[in-house]
Amino acid sequence: MQGLRYGYHIRFRFLQDSWKKSVETLYRRTNGKVPIEKIEKMKNNYEFINDLSDVLKSKSWKRN
Repeated sequence: MQGLRYGYHIRFRFLQDSWKKSVETLYRRTNGKVPIEKIEKMKNNYEFINDLSDVLKSKSWKRN
């Protein structure tokens, strides 16, 4: 990961927002600019990250 290679401090911050659980609320917050199907897909594909070790173990961030 480039951030580590160049000596950056990486911090993960998670907000305790109640709206993140409702696809309809997220759709309203985008003023309808993001299709509700896309929001549902993003929500279903979301990977929760606790710390940097989760990122390093994840295959989704690595390039081929």
